Amino acid sequence: MPRDITPEDIVILVDGRGAVVDLDGPGLRSTHDYEIISDSGDPLQTGMFPFMSAELLGHPYYPPDDATEPPVHHFIHDLESFLLVLVWMCLTREGPAKRRRDLSSTQQTEQLSALRRTVFRLFEGDKEVLSLAKRHLMHIATRRRLVDVELLCYVSDFMAPLKDLIFEFLSLISIAYEDNRRDTQAVYEDALRLFDKHIRSLQKEDPSGLSKKPRENKE
Repeated sequence: MPRDITPEDIVILVDGRGAVVDLDGPGLRSTHDYEIISDSGDPLQTGMFPFMSAELLGHPYYPPDDATEPPVHHFIHDLESFLLVLVWMCLTREGPAKRRRDLSSTQQTEQLSALRRTVFRLFEGDKEVLSLAKRHLMHIATRRRLVDVELLCYVSDFMAPLKDLIFEFLSLISIAYEDNRRDTQAVYEDALRLFDKHIRSLQKEDPSGLSKKPRENKE
């Protein structure tokens, strides 16, 4: 299992395929906490707080009645990290390599303040803040209206075509947690089918020019 999944550990190859690498670069690690967890039953478990499951930070989503130990790292935690990377990109980026200027602007509109609070709670707060926000997100995951109001409405315009993917990926992971799924290959295949479906949809419709704009920027 990758164990440590962050934006800087994911690369897109020239043929469009994605790959996970372990660059351990200084970028995000200069602004986000990185931890080796030794009291979780998994001494080799590592991760960066913003992209770690709240379960691994000590807040189980659906704890069994007879639970006496904290959750041990499992494949579903890696899938959640991929989801959190996707959400982070969609909230904090205007487009390829373009940060959202409104996150650092001096404007104080209600919409911008809500966006900043959402980014803070999910990715910039302390462990307790991050854990509670992620746990809440998992508990509303299958309720589209709530997810729209509390998360998806803050996705940047450029990334808006990915809202359905975020919701369906979030729902898949939440249900896997609730059902305590351990059929690793089957869950991975469900996730891959989900991504394949949305890739085909984007290639067919391309409503915001997601595939065209990177080519134009490169040229």
